[in-house]
Amino acid sequence: MTTKSLWGDIDVGAAPPSPVVILQGQGSKLQEITSGLLTANVERSQSGTRFNATLEVVAPYLYNYRLEVLEISYPPEVFPVTVRDLVSDKTRTSGGISYQLCDTEEQFLLLLGEILGASKLLRILAALVSHSQAERSETQSNTMTAF
Repeated sequence: MTTKSLWGDIDVGAAPPSPVVILQGQGSKLQEITSGLLTANVERSQSGTRFNATLEVVAPYLYNYRLEVLEISYPPEVFPVTVRDLVSDKTRTSGGISYQLCDTEEQFLLLLGEILGASKLLRILAALVSHSQAERSETQSNTMTAF
């Protein structure tokens, strides 16, 4: 006897992209823009019925220095996404925790652009690139003198 599926038609193509995939894409862009001097890591976890992720900028030439940029939390149906900016203080505060709620992919992308393009974060990233260039030059000269 064959078991009949009672699941109905699951429209996988209708699901919005995972916020983690969007963050990973931005991490790839950062690596491309900085020629690998900075990379990004997305740490993922799950708590209760929600998925969580933290976007970190990593400076490989600076002993893998890590800067946590933002945290997100979202349900299996993806939206709403709760976003917490860990660098700037521009998001609302509730119980001491700053956050912003995004009900759509468009809102999430807009907020992500504001956070990643914030002047404070850009100053920090520019400084990390500068320090990384110095360390890379130092490492390359030490490698050349070793021969």
